[in-house]
Amino acid sequence: LADPVGWLADIAACLREGGHLCLAVPDKRFTFDHLREPTLARELLGWAVERPRAPTPGQVYDHLLHCAEIDGGEVWLGRPAPRRIHAGEPDVPRRIAEAVAAGGERPDVHCTVWTPWSFARAWTTVIAAGLLPLALVALDPTRYAEIEFFATFRKLEASLDERARLAPRLDPAQHHALPGPPAPASTKPRRRWFGRD
Repeated sequence: LADPVGWLADIAACLREGGHLCLAVPDKRFTFDHLREPTLARELLGWAVERPRAPTPGQVYDHLLHCAEIDGGEVWLGRPAPRRIHAGEPDVPRRIAEAVAAGGERPDVHCTVWTPWSFARAWTTVIAAGLLPLALVALDPTRYAEIEFFATFRKLEASLDERARLAPRLDPAQHHALPGPPAPASTKPRRRWFGRD
């Protein structure tokens, strides 16, 4: 999604008041995005103004420059050892991005990159800017040995302050922490992070 804010705004227009949108989001730490920096709110806001319909040259360049071979299982064990795919060809990402800028074919890339914490931080900032009639109401962190986390938005025609109060509160100190394996005999249901819980 080259313009995630515009995409969410289009979906919000189709939702009834109180309707939910649930997303499965790749966690960059366990995918080929491992070496990339998380997307920032200012980037989302910039794309919301530009309204790109396909990956921008910058998005293509960042994806290709940092795209890595990675074993998600090894990351969970604390041994990521990523290897840049284009490490021996540093000019390839630049040449492809230049071709995109000149109107060439746009490759399929991850335009945005997230961890659960960076996702919550960026989207609460965008929502606080008044660009979406949505609230981020739940965030399930990445489960042990998996590569995605789950986020839930709800359409609310409420005040910005009220929507901000519903946002999950994630501990920045846990931004890089990896949760350990679940207890072997646990039968408890999966814990969801709702609001101020």
